[in-house]
Amino acid sequence: MKRLLLLMSLFFICACAQKLNPYHSTASIPHYSETTKTSIRYISRGDSKSKSMEYGVFACVDSLNLKYLIFAPRSPHRVTNNPYSYYWMKRSVCLKIQDAKELLRVAKNSVDYWDLKKPVSDALYYEFKSAPEQEIKQISQNVVEWTPSIKYWYQLNTSGSIAYLIFGENTVRYVVELERLENVQELIYLLEAGMKELDLMVDQ
Repeated sequence: MKRLLLLMSLFFICACAQKLNPYHSTASIPHYSETTKTSIRYISRGDSKSKSMEYGVFACVDSLNLKYLIFAPRSPHRVTNNPYSYYWMKRSVCLKIQDAKELLRVAKNSVDYWDLKKPVSDALYYEFKSAPEQEIKQISQNVVEWTPSIKYWYQLNTSGSIAYLIFGENTVRYVVELERLENVQELIYLLEAGMKELDLMVDQ
């Protein structure tokens, strides 16, 4: 009985003993905060079920009236009646207005060449790329490494034309094959419609 009381006493003492719960203050280190408000408008293609449904284009206005487009891939958990569920917003990439204008120019040039064919000895290529500043790195005096968030490739040779739209960040890339003229025309439509929406949008 005495042994049992001794064990119970030891258990009670251990259970009530103070335990270290460490805390380290970082209040002396400068802290910063930032809030960004973004107004977003989906660029609709109506009932289209073609290549434009593999990616969505959205017009965006941030605080201080910063305007741009974003490209978002189709979500694996999409809900068809809601573009903000149908497209994977967290995987979207940004395209500034000046870059969107250049991509539009290159896509229109692709359309001009689309129905042509080159002799076996000849070929024509366009490559457009856009990357955030931190993804453009000076590797050496003569080498600059780009990791584009958006890339457009166009190829014309004796087999005809084909184009690719590639976008994403880090190691995640989404590839949309634009094998028909209509696919490139849809890209042109989305870029033009997106920039028109940006002209109408203001930060509120």
